[in-house]
Amino acid sequence: KDFGTNNIMSVSAMPLRDGSPCFYFLIKENDHSTSIGRTYSSDGLHFTAQRCVRRFPHGYYTVNNARLERLSDGTIVAPASRHDISSPADEQNNLFYFSEAATTFCLISRDDGKTFEDTPARVCIPANRQIDCLQEPGILELPGGVLWLWARSGLGYQTQCYSLDNMKH
Repeated sequence: KDFGTNNIMSVSAMPLRDGSPCFYFLIKENDHSTSIGRTYSSDGLHFTAQRCVRRFPHGYYTVNNARLERLSDGTIVAPASRHDISSPADEQNNLFYFSEAATTFCLISRDDGKTFEDTPARVCIPANRQIDCLQEPGILELPGGVLWLWARSGLGYQTQCYSLDNMKH
């Protein structure tokens, strides 16, 4: 009820820098757009709800549970996938057909999760069928600041890539 929608999904717990509990999630808006929200608490009993990002363009977005990562510089990274919606299957019940490919990218917050922005780097494998696309991405920071991103494909394997320039490429 805090966000005026019935679909809150993909919850990830990550404490704020001061140790306060915080939960991030995707808000599936009633107009079929998506935004990121969070709820946090200074005492662990009373929580404040907040939208953290502008609504994304029309599409179906996912951020898997427990995939947010805090980098050594304090940046929070949320690896995400965007599935294009080709046509509504049943718009009244929020069911859609997806196009052939998904794009994997990262959302970052440099202000302890108050706001998020997307990075310029994108990973997309052209697909002949919807199952070929990349889904469920995760990210880790390796020694030397190298970022390792992986994603599951519908073909039964993991795809991995690396960023040497803080997610510009």
